[in-house]
Amino acid sequence: MGQRLESLDGLRWLASFQVVLCHLRDWWDSLYWGSVWTQFFFLLSGFVLSYAEMTRADAGSRAVPVLSRWEYTQRRLRNLYPFYLAVLLISMIQWSHSWFDWQTLVLNLTLLQAWIPIFDHGFHGTWPPTALRWVPVAWFLSVLLFYWQLVRPAAYLAQQFSLRMALLSLLGLWLWTLVVFLCWDLGLMIDSVFTMTALKFGPAGYLHVFFSGVVLARVFICCQGEEPHRLKLILGCGSPIALGCYLCLLYIFAADGPIFYLCHNGGILPLMCLLLLACASELDPLVPLLKSPMGLVLGRISYSQYLIQTNLLSAMREHLEERLGRLNTKPLGCESRWTPVGWDLHSVSRRPTGQERVKGWSGP
Repeated sequence: MGQRLESLDGLRWLASFQVVLCHLRDWWDSLYWGSVWTQFFFLLSGFVLSYAEMTRADAGSRAVPVLSRWEYTQRRLRNLYPFYLAVLLISMIQWSHSWFDWQTLVLNLTLLQAWIPIFDHGFHGTWPPTALRWVPVAWFLSVLLFYWQLVRPAAYLAQQFSLRMALLSLLGLWLWTLVVFLCWDLGLMIDSVFTMTALKFGPAGYLHVFFSGVVLARVFICCQGEEPHRLKLILGCGSPIALGCYLCLLYIFAADGPIFYLCHNGGILPLMCLLLLACASELDPLVPLLKSPMGLVLGRISYSQYLIQTNLLSAMREHLEERLGRLNTKPLGCESRWTPVGWDLHSVSRRPTGQERVKGWSGP
């Protein structure tokens, strides 16, 4: 197996923290840009898991036995699912639920809630869909479960690529973002909530991002120990370049315009690939911080922080409104329970309708 890339754990926390900030966008609209970092989980997962698969032969005679698909999935979920189940149980107690919520409980327990958008009337109905019920932010975990089934064949295919072929593939995957964006725009034009939900909260919208992580692992292996001088210079300042460009986008463009939605599903893949490759190669100035004891601890709790954020923000909101004498007269039921996921905290008395259902919904 390849060596563990410890710096990437801290990088995962950085992405998780950005998504948490996006749910506080009432303080500053530009914080909503943090939601574009959800795709980084898919890029990072494709990179790390494929890197492990591609370097399996390096272990020689001590190679780890090949696991079945079920065993492989169990191994991935071993550290994630218990905490997810605990958060789901907390959600049962913390919020009231509709009959449709209880009907979707099995999908949420099996982490299948985001695979196909289902509403309370089939493929159309009242927002939100199954992907955002019970533990709304856990839709990303459901999408990851889908992608884990594709790791081995994708890694095997990418392992056959030369460096040039891998770089061309990354370019093609980045350009595929335009196709996703056009489908999203078409969904807005015809007011197809199913299409928009599938692209923003389902596997279809981020498949090219995950495959980019797989191909990037091949690029990383090809470049190990043989980085040209120019490449070392670029990787040596990867985080300043990537994060600097991201901050420029955040400052210049609105968090609800076409550029934002283009970036949300892969538009900033080059920046994220640069950041990931720079930190994995340990040439980036951010690496010492990411590999520090604090960085490693934060990396281990990144998924837990991500999963519990909705419950904590909901409790904080209720407490603050009570302290300020502005507690909503309605019980904290299905309508208000979605507000921490990004729907305007000041408009808890209504749900989004029409195009607002997805376009205005600021989930991760």
